[in-house]
Amino acid sequence: MTKFVGMDKNKISNLLIVLIYSCAPYVLVYNKAILTESFSLSLITIWIYQTLKVLETNSNKRFLAISIEAFILIMLKPVFLYLLVILIAYPIILKIKKMEFKRKILIAFIPIVLTLMYALAFYNKYEIFTISATSINQKFIISIQRKYYEYDPNNEISKIIIDNKEKNEWEILSEVYASNYSLKQINEYNHLVFKNNANKVPHDTLDLMYKISDQKYLGDYYTIKDKYNYDQKNYVYKSKFLGFMFSIYDLKIINIYVLIVIALFINIVKLIKTKRLPIIDLLLLGMIAMPLIIAIISTNAEYPRTSCLLLPAAFIYFSIILYYVTNKTLKLPIEEKIIANKNEQEEEK
Repeated sequence: MTKFVGMDKNKISNLLIVLIYSCAPYVLVYNKAILTESFSLSLITIWIYQTLKVLETNSNKRFLAISIEAFILIMLKPVFLYLLVILIAYPIILKIKKMEFKRKILIAFIPIVLTLMYALAFYNKYEIFTISATSINQKFIISIQRKYYEYDPNNEISKIIIDNKEKNEWEILSEVYASNYSLKQINEYNHLVFKNNANKVPHDTLDLMYKISDQKYLGDYYTIKDKYNYDQKNYVYKSKFLGFMFSIYDLKIINIYVLIVIALFINIVKLIKTKRLPIIDLLLLGMIAMPLIIAIISTNAEYPRTSCLLLPAAFIYFSIILYYVTNKTLKLPIEEKIIANKNEQEEEK
C-alpha cells in the first residue's frame, strides 16, 4: 500500500509498520473469533487500495468495484454507511467532466439503492426504516446507562426499567421484550427519551469520550470474569505470553484521538499551502474518525472492538506521517499523478 502511494524512500519504516500491523493481536484475533470483523478488516484494506487506484486512474471498472465492496462492507458492518458519502463526494470534489460525472454518479448510486432496498425490506417486516436491529437495542442500552428513563417514570417501559434496576442492561432489555414490547415500540421509546434528554446528550457523549480514552485495543485474547461487565480491569489474559504481547501493543483510544488531531492539522496546513483539498489525507482522516465517532455515539460498550475497523487506515496514515517527517515534505508522489490526470481531463474539455 505504502509503495503504491509512492513512499519507496521509506522502505524500512514502511516494512516495520506492515510487520507491526500484521502481528498486532487485536487485528489477528478476529480470524478465529468474530467473522464480521475479520472480513471487514481485510475488505476495508482492499477498499482503500482500490480507492487510491481510482484516484490515480479514474477507472469506471475500479469505481464499480469499490461501490460493490462498499455495499458488502455495509452489510457486514452498518458502521460503513459513511462510505456512501465518500462515493458520492468523489465525482463532485474532483470536478470530473460531464459525461464521466454522470457515469460515476450512477455507479455511486448502486450501493445506495441496494442499501435502501434492504432498509425497505426491514421496514416491511418491522415497520422501522433501518438496516440494523442491533443499533436500536444498543440505543436502548445507552438510555438505561445514562438514566434517560427518569424523565418520565410513569412510562410503561420506564416502569419495567425501574422495577429491574438491579439487573444488568441486557437483562432489562430481555424483560422489555418478554413484556411483549416490539422492536418498533422500543425504537419509539428511544426517540422519546433521547428527544426529552437532548440537552444532556452532548455533555454525556463528551464525558464518555473522556472516560473511554484509556481503553485498550484488546481483540479477544482474554476472558471476562463477568460477561456483562466490560470494564477492562475485569479482563484476564488467557496466558502470560498474551499479557506480554499486549504490554508491547499498548494501543489505546487516546492514541487514536491524537492521530485524528495530527491528521486534521496536516489537512489544514496542506489546504492552506496548496489551495487544493488534500484528498488522500482527507480520505484517511475520515476513515479513522468515522468508525470511532459512530462507535461512541451509537454503541454502549467495548468501544475499542466496535471501532477496530479504523485500524487499517490508522496504520496507513501513520506511515504517511513518517514519510512527511523523514522527507520534509507534505506532498505524496501519487498526488502528482492525480493532479496530472485532472489537468489532462480539463484539457480534453
